[in-house]
Amino acid sequence: GVYVYGRGLGWHGNFARYRFPGMFHTSYPVHTDFRPDGSGVVSGRMYEIARNDRRRIQHVDLDAAIRHPTSLAVDFSGRSGADVLVAMVGPQAGRRVQYWMKVEPAPVQEVSGHDGHRTRTTEITLGGARGYLMTLARGDHPGVVQDGDRVRVGDRVLTFDGVKIGMD
Repeated sequence: GVYVYGRGLGWHGNFARYRFPGMFHTSYPVHTDFRPDGSGVVSGRMYEIARNDRRRIQHVDLDAAIRHPTSLAVDFSGRSGADVLVAMVGPQAGRRVQYWMKVEPAPVQEVSGHDGHRTRTTEITLGGARGYLMTLARGDHPGVVQDGDRVRVGDRVLTFDGVKIGMD
């Protein structure tokens, strides 16, 4: 699963373990791009062996997850108008790994940290792929504008080419 910590979100308190609605279950990387400010993009496909675990992986299109990457982007630059932007698209977006490694649909949560930061999560479409975008900010969150197959958040434009999320 993908967890978000920091800015008042952490292991302790009522808002512990904020889980972003997405995962990389039994996946290997097919693309990475890491930037000096800690931002980056990673994409992964499920291993073929995941087919042997159909009992636990019931809520994922295994054929799609094996053939097509899921991509995760994290932006710490502030260009989005938020302290943190997290986006994921692909077959594993909207899923989470639960107890005993069982995969299930992921609920979308809005949570607040102890220092006034809070999350806002929005369903998006990038390059024809369904996904989610989360901003973490104190005060007002930037608007999320779906523009065809692209999404604009502040000065940040997100795209998806079928393998990786682009952050322009």
